[in-house]
Amino acid sequence: MANTNDASAAATAGATETRYRVVINPEKGPGGGSNIDLFVNGFRCSLERGRELQLTAAQLEVLENAETQGYSMEIAGEMHVAPSVKRYSYYVRGTVEVPLAVASPEAADPASGGEHTGGNGFAAP
Repeated sequence: MANTNDASAAATAGATETRYRVVINPEKGPGGGSNIDLFVNGFRCSLERGRELQLTAAQLEVLENAETQGYSMEIAGEMHVAPSVKRYSYYVRGTVEVPLAVASPEAADPASGGEHTGGNGFAAP
């Protein structure tokens, strides 16, 4: 009888995950060159601006959905509206396939930028 762990390992041996090759542009002003902390499914990763990164689909979605808050105000009886805008300027250079063992956020260690935060956005003790 085959061990289920061996069968599972053999099934995923050739499995890969698509990563997106992304460059986040540095911005002018205070903090425009600092790293971006991104939280996805309880894991924090620090993204460096100005160099190519390999992001998962979930990480790219969080980056795409990040916006600055818009507002509206009345000035001299006239309404003025500042719409929400995308928070980060970035571009996608393409995709790359990586082995599933490398792709798993659970396999990421703090030295590579992946850190489990306990799911609430705060670092686990």
